[in-house]
Amino acid sequence: MEFASQETLRTFLSRWLKDHGHTVYCQVPCPEGGQVDIVTEDYLIDCCPTLTPAALESAVKKILTYQPHFPDQQLVVAGLSPSQDWDQAYQVADQQ
Repeated sequence: MEFASQETLRTFLSRWLKDHGHTVYCQVPCPEGGQVDIVTEDYLIDCCPTLTPAALESAVKKILTYQPHFPDQQLVVAGLSPSQDWDQAYQVADQQ
């Protein structure tokens, strides 16, 4: 499966979560600025354009700053498949 953009991914994930019984909130503002892409009763989801190493590192840092405001949600980084650097992206994900 491929997505044309980050917004397309966010829309797909939101619909999928709703179809599976979750209450979904999109683009939720955070007190220190910024916004979480998707929040449910179980998940705090950041959607990044591609799962490159740099994007993964940035998304992890971002979602960790939001975590104190959503202590009951599991942190998730969702992204589009990279066209290259699969091994490096997996390595970064494993380190986080």
